[in-house]
Amino acid sequence: MTSNPISQALPFLERAPIPSDSAITILPLGGTNRVGMNCYAVGTKGRWVLIDLGATFPGADDDFAAEFAERHEARVESIFPDPRSFGDIINRLDAIILTHAHEDHVGGIAPLLAFSEAWPRLSRVPIWGTKYTIETVQNRLREYGRSHPMRELHPKRTTRIGQFDITPIRVTHSAPQTMAILLACKAGRIIHASDVKVDSRPVIGAPTDFGSLERVGRAGVLAFLADSTNAHRSGRSRSEGEVMDGLTDVMRSATGRVYVSTFASNVARIEGIRGAARRSGRSLASSGFSIQRNFETACATGVLQPNTPPLIDARRLHHGIPKRKMAVVCTGTQAEERSALRRLTTELELGAFSNSGPFRIEAGDTVVHSARAIPGNEATVRMMLDTLRAKGVNVLDANSGLPIHASGHGHRDELMDLYRAIRPRFAMPVHGNEELIEAHLDLARSVPSVRDAQSPREGEAFRVSEAGIERLGTMSVDLVAYLKGVGSTLGTEKLVAWPSGEAPDLKREAKERRRGMTTRRSPSSERSRGEQGLRATV
Repeated sequence: MTSNPISQALPFLERAPIPSDSAITILPLGGTNRVGMNCYAVGTKGRWVLIDLGATFPGADDDFAAEFAERHEARVESIFPDPRSFGDIINRLDAIILTHAHEDHVGGIAPLLAFSEAWPRLSRVPIWGTKYTIETVQNRLREYGRSHPMRELHPKRTTRIGQFDITPIRVTHSAPQTMAILLACKAGRIIHASDVKVDSRPVIGAPTDFGSLERVGRAGVLAFLADSTNAHRSGRSRSEGEVMDGLTDVMRSATGRVYVSTFASNVARIEGIRGAARRSGRSLASSGFSIQRNFETACATGVLQPNTPPLIDARRLHHGIPKRKMAVVCTGTQAEERSALRRLTTELELGAFSNSGPFRIEAGDTVVHSARAIPGNEATVRMMLDTLRAKGVNVLDANSGLPIHASGHGHRDELMDLYRAIRPRFAMPVHGNEELIEAHLDLARSVPSVRDAQSPREGEAFRVSEAGIERLGTMSVDLVAYLKGVGSTLGTEKLVAWPSGEAPDLKREAKERRRGMTTRRSPSSERSRGEQGLRATV
């Protein structure tokens, strides 16, 4: 089998290739050199679709990001691909198809559309996704006073989008209504499943739809673009049902309040925490706007039953609730500066409580960190948890050995289950850094049906057909950072080239485009030879 020649030089492409009729062209614009910022262009017959348009976020321990923010007197909210480096893809783009509602898959959409005058063509492209996913994106757009045409996809229902027949297939993950995407055209079929696990006990929704995957596999699949996040981990990931059992045991044995921090987007975990509180006889409250909003969106879109009791705002808890009968689900897994758990920790450390009621953390309480620290945040998270321990709080985290967290990404045995069902001719691992993708390539090469396994890096164009995988070349994909002002710039927002920090004048570029002019962007610092940016009419 062909190895993945990561170090092999590819010809530089001045522009994106035009997809041919006899093959499927795959061009990652994010998500294959890193974990995060997922965005994949897939094309055939001269047209493209984007699968996801995600963002990445600087870690709390990122010194460069801190210096960058200070220089601009702003806060770095997110980083995502610069549409102006997409070149002709924008003019040939039929849709943006979303797999699920995590920020590393949808986080670039709202800030990009907030500056839609800079790329008017992109702002007219319809966005497709499941009901929960598109409502989550619409919520973000409303924060910017924007709206966008959204169209709903349904599991196992095929929809013609551009040159592809698109069929979503239900998979389990840590976001509601996550879908693997089957893209079919004259040249063949591929399946994109960048975030997937095999969970036999999901707390919400049904398990991964292996019946549909096996039917597609029998019909023939050219390529499988699959999740590499846990390809280096043996065995299987823990079930969300097992986590609910573990949290139940914690709540039953704890004598004080129990605080559980989790990602606000993990509605299944929030529902599992509700179940644990109910089993242990505790009243559950929530702290964190995003938790409340995602819970309400889940109820409104049918992810949760319409008669599901609402989450109580923790600030409304009254003194009559005994500590042993109280539980709170809160934000703050990454010790974010404005998160609930970070604020409660600071209040405990200073001995200055902002709430006169029982909504506070004190010695004897239990804090469950039901998440993993994202790379780059480890030191800040550890400092927060150590502060709690020093104040007499019982802290349970990933090192406790208890089943209090589960990854949303499958381990090696789960990936093998997917490969056996789909039986792809070619494997193209995505969603991971080089180490994770190499582990996935190693696994894929052991699959009997796989004739070749390769993984494109960001900006590398591959052509897939019955004949095999052809590497076409590499194009530059620049990034922009979305900044919110602080101090004297409070209330301002802007997009700035990342990492060079040279701010594109979006209003000037929009005016020039309306006059029919084509502009040249400033050089990116990522190009060591000082090459100029691609020309692009957007």
